[in-house]
Amino acid sequence: MMTAVVAALSTAAILAGVLLVVLSSRVSSRRSRRSRSALPEARRKVLLLLGVGFVVGIFVAMFTGLVVAVLVTPVAFVGVPYLLGGGSGKYRIQRLEALESWTRTLTGLSVTGATIEQALSASYATAPKEIKTELQHFLQRLDAGWSTSKALSAFANELDDPTADFIVAVLAMSTTMRGPGLADALEDLAGIVAQEAQTRRSIEADRAKPRSTARWVTIIVTSGLVCFALTGYLSPYAETASGQALLAVFIACFVLLLLWMKSIAKDKASPRILEVTQS
Repeated sequence: MMTAVVAALSTAAILAGVLLVVLSSRVSSRRSRRSRSALPEARRKVLLLLGVGFVVGIFVAMFTGLVVAVLVTPVAFVGVPYLLGGGSGKYRIQRLEALESWTRTLTGLSVTGATIEQALSASYATAPKEIKTELQHFLQRLDAGWSTSKALSAFANELDDPTADFIVAVLAMSTTMRGPGLADALEDLAGIVAQEAQTRRSIEADRAKPRSTARWVTIIVTSGLVCFALTGYLSPYAETASGQALLAVFIACFVLLLLWMKSIAKDKASPRILEVTQS
């Protein structure tokens, strides 16, 4: 019996490690889009889900004899919400719309004859919430003695969007070639950003169907596994170590397929225009 338990836990540990690596890489790829203050809260949420899942997994293992549930259940508590998530497409569209609104504000301020630094500082009060944190960091860097061009480069890195790079490039050029024409350039850019947002909204609508399919498949598979475990349908796998190992392999295959389905409808980030530098 002890050999069966050790074998099942070892197999489950391998499965849990693979899934946690995949999930952590997904979170890391979006780290630049989140404020640093939000990261501890995300970690606490993940740890809470892992803890609750571990407790639930123990009860499932005691009730069904499936020792593999002790480690699979915590991973499921973290992984299923990710699989059911809608992706970052809507967030990108909201960011673009915020950039359009902010660019039009800069256009109005530039017409009054304000310098680029004055316009950027004055735009903070009415800046959309989607870019307000990044703009605040930009102004803090200026107050700390950064040059406008370096602060703009860091601002572009935090926004992490190719369309935002165009706006930052125009602003950076205006710091070295000051004079009339900035308002017209910003007005043209605002129109380009609005068109880009409309295009991405159309693409997001096309991706909604495969994303919905992946979400329903995840719900059906997860619900089926829970029902099978509670009704004793999986009890033959609990009798031997090889059976529990085989069950862990089946679950891993299901999860990999679900991840693959989600990746098909994933909104992939476009390449940056400006060179990425460390701030």
